[in-house]
Amino acid sequence: MEATLRQGLTALELPTENVCSFLRYGEMLIETNKVMNLTAITEPQDVATLHFLDCAALAHLFDFRGKKVADVGTGAGFPGVPLKLVEPSIDLTLLDSLNKRIDFLKEVCWTMVQELAILRMLCYARGGKSRLLRKVRKLVRLLKSNLD
Repeated sequence: MEATLRQGLTALELPTENVCSFLRYGEMLIETNKVMNLTAITEPQDVATLHFLDCAALAHLFDFRGKKVADVGTGAGFPGVPLKLVEPSIDLTLLDSLNKRIDFLKEVCWTMVQELAILRMLCYARGGKSRLLRKVRKLVRLLKSNLD
């Protein structure tokens, strides 16, 4: 997984300093997935390419430096956490409707802060910040209606 991540991030012209953070996140994802259905993708190489590098590729396409990012319906933290790992200056908020996923993400956030010095990731379940989620849903409806 490590070689795949290094090669992929280099090919995307993204920093490789946080590969250890990706590896730790991958460990947590695969281990937690044994008792909680977070993702169907569980092979380490597939996690590296289909989750981590696919999400990190967004940072190659758009400049997220210093931006506030809300990952609505984040699930197991995709694409928000990989974006945060390749661009630590992102002010990231992870939102999901299921507490079990948010509990997992809070553990990921705690680990990132304690072990890996990644700061400023917030995780909210539906009930935790219902006012914020209502505003996000309203914005999504508005955007959808303008696209139709």
